[in-house]
Amino acid sequence: REDSLPDPKGDYAKSKFLGELHDRHTLTIRCSIIGCHQARPQFMDWVIKNEKTLYGYKNYNFSPITCDFLIEVIIDHFLYQFKHTGILHIGSSGITKFDLINLIASHVNNNVEVIETDTPHIDRSLKSKFLKRNLGITVPDIREMVIENLRINSEI
Repeated sequence: REDSLPDPKGDYAKSKFLGELHDRHTLTIRCSIIGCHQARPQFMDWVIKNEKTLYGYKNYNFSPITCDFLIEVIIDHFLYQFKHTGILHIGSSGITKFDLINLIASHVNNNVEVIETDTPHIDRSLKSKFLKRNLGITVPDIREMVIENLRINSEI
């Protein structure tokens, strides 16, 4: 939750926390962004371009959003009139890394083999309650966002 006290566990979480600004004049948006990127390949590009076996974590849950959706939210709701400060979570309903890889691969027809990998249960999901309750913004299903991102980037 946005109003929970931070409790970063591990070096990665601590480094993310140290990168956040914490004062009365700033807004920190916490999110996990995915999408295609022409100049600097990202997660989706890695799946699309891979011709080998991929391993997907079945027990790793997270709530990614696409870069397209984040841009839309920032431009439409925050750029000129938003006065909220503090922490804001923007996350989808959630998906496992295994299911996300399969979703992307199935829409680009790259016939990559995806092997389910077990890990200890990890849940990095973000709850976007403030976004919905106070701003009326509903985060689309991650499957819809991925399909739309792939469509947009196939036209570029």
